[in-house]
Amino acid sequence: MALHLIKTSTRKRKATVLLECPRCKGREVIEAKIGVEIVAGKPTGGTKVLLCTGCLREGQRVTLA
Repeated sequence: MALHLIKTSTRKRKATVLLECPRCKGREVIEAKIGVEIVAGKPTGGTKVLLCTGCLREGQRVTLA
């Protein structure tokens, strides 16, 4: 009787989490860059920020993560 090897994955997946706004509980996000400079006609530098779309519509700036 021949034995067969069954390959199992040893890699464990991390649990995924949805990003949620603490104020409005919305899950729509916009990525914006702050402090971008234009050097030789190209945008360089800056810091990426995630903003809540729902709060941004109301005139509030809520940064996420």
